[in-house]
Amino acid sequence: MAVGQRPAPSGKLNLERLEGNLPGQLYDALLAVHWRCVSRAAIILLTMTTRYFGKPIKRNEDPRLLTGRAQFTDDVDLPNMLHAAFLRSDYAHARITAIDVHQAQARPGVVAVYTADDLGDYWQPGPLLLPPPPIERREFHQATQVPLAKGKVRHVGEAIAVVVAESRYIAEDALADIVVEFEPLPAIVA
Repeated sequence: MAVGQRPAPSGKLNLERLEGNLPGQLYDALLAVHWRCVSRAAIILLTMTTRYFGKPIKRNEDPRLLTGRAQFTDDVDLPNMLHAAFLRSDYAHARITAIDVHQAQARPGVVAVYTADDLGDYWQPGPLLLPPPPIERREFHQATQVPLAKGKVRHVGEAIAVVVAESRYIAEDALADIVVEFEPLPAIVA
C-alpha cells in the first residue's frame, strides 16, 4: 500500500500485497483479525512492536522468586512486633446479644482483645474506599463501613472482634476462645 493510499471502501485490506513486507508473525496477526480501516501509521506501529512477539521478556522479579530470596509480608519480623487476627461473622444478618472475651484475654501471649464497645469514640463509620458509581434517583451513604460490628452484623465476614498477640498463631488460636451469642435475623439474599 503506497503512502497516503487508503484501504478499499469495503474496509477490506489487501493483505496479499503486504506479504513479504511485514514480519511473518505480524502478517499472521493481521490475517487473524478483521480490520475495518488500517492506516499506514497502524502498520508502522505494529511493525515497530513485533520484536516482542514470541520472545521471552526478562522480568525483574523472577530471580528473587525463583531463588527463594523474595520477601513477603509474612517474612517481616521486627522487634516487639505484634500480630492481629479478626473474629468474623458466620451470619448474613444477626443481632449480637453477648460477647465474652475473657478466655481469649487470659491466653498466654495475648496482648489485647477489642470489640466495638472497647473502641469508644474511635468506633465511627469510615469512608468507603471505592464509592459506588452515581445512579440517578439513588442516594448512597458514603460513611457506612464500621471498624467492628456493634449490636448486629450485616454480612457474612463482618469483623466482630480483634485479637492482638505476640504471634500470628496465638492470635488465631485465641479467636476460638471468644464466645459470641447471636440472634439470627432475616437476611436478604440474591
